[in-house]
Amino acid sequence: MKIYYYRCKKLLLISISILFYSTNIYSQSLSTQNEFKLSNFYKEQIFNTDTFISDTIQLYDYRLIFNTIDSIEYFSTLNNYYQFIDYPGIEQLIADNKEYEMPAIARDNLINYEDSMFRINLGDSIYSLPKYITVYVDSTKYLIENSYYGFISELGWFVFWEGGMYEGGGFFAIDIKNGERKEFCGFPKYSPNKDLILSSYYDFETIFLDRGFYLFELKEKKLGNEIFHYDPYWGFEGTIWKDNSTIYFIRIEFNSGKQHNYIRHFMSMKFEENINH
Repeated sequence: MKIYYYRCKKLLLISISILFYSTNIYSQSLSTQNEFKLSNFYKEQIFNTDTFISDTIQLYDYRLIFNTIDSIEYFSTLNNYYQFIDYPGIEQLIADNKEYEMPAIARDNLINYEDSMFRINLGDSIYSLPKYITVYVDSTKYLIENSYYGFISELGWFVFWEGGMYEGGGFFAIDIKNGERKEFCGFPKYSPNKDLILSSYYDFETIFLDRGFYLFELKEKKLGNEIFHYDPYWGFEGTIWKDNSTIYFIRIEFNSGKQHNYIRHFMSMKFEENINH
């Protein structure tokens, strides 16, 4: 009887070990499956590194200085970026974010999702945001879908994508301090000193979205004056901050009207205050 007991105990321990090992392997597999590296996404694109581009534009009270940069310099900055931006769909692949949305909600403990409703804990109140919103335009019904992208703790912003009508959409943030909504054409990226917010997007094929970039001043946690630049022939992709006055980005051009065929260049844009303005 004692021998039988020890055999059963041993089998039970082995079974628990196998179950733990299997669960661990599954978790690792799920974690690997849910990993996304923006740098890997861009490395798979086709770039033109043979053409040097240099330009200077006078815009508002600033002078914008554009120059081609080395791909190694761009990816080194992106791989060591201080803000978490490894979200699928941060540029145009919005639909790819669906499998990452729930892990993001589970990671950020001030937001939850239940019964098709996002609920954000603002401290003294709860901010509720529907996952789906039905709107009518000229008697035509459209379904708007809100997708959660994550919490920017340095700014206190919960970031969402709102899309669905006319294939268009845009990013917006809910401020944890007061529930104020702030809208952007692209995912908001803050400068190292947190004085400026960069937002950029491109859309060559549907023309339903803004093309270009915005710079917003951030004073006392509030958005102030903005700088906007748009070019009809090329757009901003993969925009990141190098320092407080320099942005690295991928210049993307529509190639001879061929659908989904682009020419890309690694670029820097330095903005300086125009003292002669």
